Amino acid sequence: MKRIIATFTVFLSVAAAYAQDRNEPLIDRGMIRDTLNIGGILMVMYIITYLILEILQRNLDHRLKSKIIESGTQEGIVSRLLANKKRDNRKVILQWICVLLSIGGGLSIINFAQPFGLHSIAIMAFSLGAGLLAYYLISGRAGKDDL
Repeated sequence: MKRIIATFTVFLSVAAAYAQDRNEPLIDRGMIRDTLNIGGILMVMYIITYLILEILQRNLDHRLKSKIIESGTQEGIVSRLLANKKRDNRKVILQWICVLLSIGGGLSIINFAQPFGLHSIAIMAFSLGAGLLAYYLISGRAGKDDL
């Protein structure tokens, strides 16, 4: 929830910085360029932070496992504590595929429906919704079939 609020605040601050007396703010190329630059910078910061946190987590897990093994804890407790967390990467990959394909489709439709305007936002909202709906339907079926 905090990420959503922070992202929304950043985009509102960009819009507030370009507050002008125009009816079509999406035609302003400078605002779009600055929004994309800020979004790119935030994405890179997120990726770097995620990488650092993942490295720290794996290092601390390794140190904890080493300490548990060295201390001579009972075998049943050790096996429960050291059990690998199984993540279903296929569902995560499927989700990203659906979302990215829907974004690509939405951007293609927007490219053919120029000039850019408020309808572009509606097209992207509907394409993202369709992508998430497709993921929901596919993952529901995959859950039954054990993808």
